[in-house]
Amino acid sequence: MVGLLDMERERWRDTAIIWNLLVDKEYRRRGLGREFICRAIAWGVNHNLRALTLETQTDNLPACRFYQAMGFQLGGIDDHYYTNHDIARREVAIFWWYELSEAAAS
Repeated sequence: MVGLLDMERERWRDTAIIWNLLVDKEYRRRGLGREFICRAIAWGVNHNLRALTLETQTDNLPACRFYQAMGFQLGGIDDHYYTNHDIARREVAIFWWYELSEAAAS
């Protein structure tokens, strides 16, 4: 296996949450992550969802840059998501949001 996209529909708020997006280190920078996101967006649009969401850590700068480049916007932070000392540990949860209404219009 070289990659994985693990996502789930959240019916209660008409969104899908991306739990995991993984690409093996040897296969990165080949467009697989971009393809996974494009497929997630298409799936969400086809299911009339309003957004995709996901969470990553502030210390995962490559992921943060990737999601921003793919059009995700910062949706919120939680400085106690992992432990009671997230700020001191320099690992804070960042929640990203991708509005599908914009993707459907494209």
